[in-house]
Amino acid sequence: MRLMNFDKSWSLLYKKVFAKDNFPPEFEQLGKLIALKCRGLPLAIVVIAGLLSKIGKTLNEWKSIAENVSSVVSVDLDVHCIRVLALSYHHLPHHLKACFLYFAIFPEDKLIFVNEVMELWVVEGFLKIEETKNIEEVAEECLKDLIDRSLIFIHHLSFDGNIQCCGMHDVTQTRELCLREARNLKFVNVINGKNDQNPCAQSMHFSSKSRGRISIKDVNTEDIARCHCNEARSIFVFYRYLKPDLLRFKLVRVLDLASLTCLTFPSWILDLIHLKYLTFPSWIQAWIPSSVDIPPSISSLRYLQTFILKLGNPEASHHFILPSEILTRPQLRHLCFDWNYIYYVEPTEKSLVLKNLRCLSGWNPFYCTSSVFRLMPNLKKLHICGVHQDYRCRSNDTVFQDLCYLDQLQELKFQIKTVYKKEEIAHRVGHPSRGILKRFPPLLLSPSSIRCFSTKP
Repeated sequence: MRLMNFDKSWSLLYKKVFAKDNFPPEFEQLGKLIALKCRGLPLAIVVIAGLLSKIGKTLNEWKSIAENVSSVVSVDLDVHCIRVLALSYHHLPHHLKACFLYFAIFPEDKLIFVNEVMELWVVEGFLKIEETKNIEEVAEECLKDLIDRSLIFIHHLSFDGNIQCCGMHDVTQTRELCLREARNLKFVNVINGKNDQNPCAQSMHFSSKSRGRISIKDVNTEDIARCHCNEARSIFVFYRYLKPDLLRFKLVRVLDLASLTCLTFPSWILDLIHLKYLTFPSWIQAWIPSSVDIPPSISSLRYLQTFILKLGNPEASHHFILPSEILTRPQLRHLCFDWNYIYYVEPTEKSLVLKNLRCLSGWNPFYCTSSVFRLMPNLKKLHICGVHQDYRCRSNDTVFQDLCYLDQLQELKFQIKTVYKKEEIAHRVGHPSRGILKRFPPLLLSPSSIRCFSTKP
């Protein structure tokens, strides 16, 4: 974009700040001064506008912003740009700074899903709990706050207008600011290998003083060995061929291994008694003769809140299978898998009620029963997924009527999987066909709490 003259600069700032609320004349005078000092740079105007809209009608703070804008003025527009961004960053509340710096963990080209990053904020303990709002609402407000300040941008919206993916504008140097501040505060230890061309990313390499979080973007066994201590709390692996045995950190709470290629389920994960968040690839090498069971002792992870099995290879026919014991974890908030990778056992009257469960993804339609949904009174998001045979197994008269037990449900999605191997269908279904889904149940025609409903082939 070309640099703006004063009239266009003031018009943009006015639209972002003053048009939304009534301000006394003295604020408009300061606003015009600030617009002038932004030197026609659209990004600077938008970022400062986001900052002004957050501090509200406080004249002294506005004067301070005007003075600080003067102090960051530079002949070099790139320098001016990052100084303005830094001004917005330093005015963030403490918990929002941590949320912003969390983006330094992810690779530059990584597509960041907002549901995942917000759940990580929750598990890390960044968010302030409010009496009138649940933790999910607080996380959404934090994300929107960063977007309003132009520190984070919306990458993709869902069909119903909700934010699905987000990221940082690399061309605006926001990522450079994030990496720089994360390095200065020793927020994360990045193991990046020796081939990274980004100077700022290279400066994020191993530091013996930063052991709280580790982001592995390339293999470097020496740095991993040096990090091998009891102080690591969060580990993210974005490298496919790393040996999982190198990641034996006893006190880890967040473990993201979704990018790995695994041959077996690493048994040492069951020793991570403090683990709250686990993301794991849901597939293994095709030459493995059969699917691999995750042992029932997964239930020993008493603090586990999020378990995600991600589909790494859509063509793989062998997968990790979850035991039903995973449903005995009282702290469980999110249980997500691409498809029916769980051994199902019909609940009994003594089964644990999962009061904290908010999201269940990849659930088989055959298991949509009243006995299951009674155990999930606070479920808000449900993704039902199966092959045609799974949907046909329910009779027409009672199909999904048991959804009425989920009175807190807000998002409901259906998906039909296509599978070409008969033996895989038999392995996953294991029950006779008794009809076909021809209509949705009446409760879906007049929903009360459901705000999102979709079908996906």
